[in-house]
Amino acid sequence: AGDTLTRLPVAIGALAGGGGYCPHEVREATRHFRADPDAYFKILSPREQELLPAIGRGQSDEEIAVLVGLSVHTVASHRHHIMRKLGLHSTP
Repeated sequence: AGDTLTRLPVAIGALAGGGGYCPHEVREATRHFRADPDAYFKILSPREQELLPAIGRGQSDEEIAVLVGLSVHTVASHRHHIMRKLGLHSTP
């Protein structure tokens, strides 16, 4: 909790200034993840990678379709492929 209270003002300041904030632990985990041969970017197509954040946020196929200019059917198909490739059984 103390660490969070220390980091929060730094993160808010960075974001308010138009920058970004990524804790060291997240950067380190990302580095390890990218070194993993089974990492998502080595498994998913570029289009699937594009849709993954929206799916992870729990957006519907309809919302994603409007966002990226695809048909709902195409987004649903990509969602199915992503879930199969990553071994997922449900989304948020």
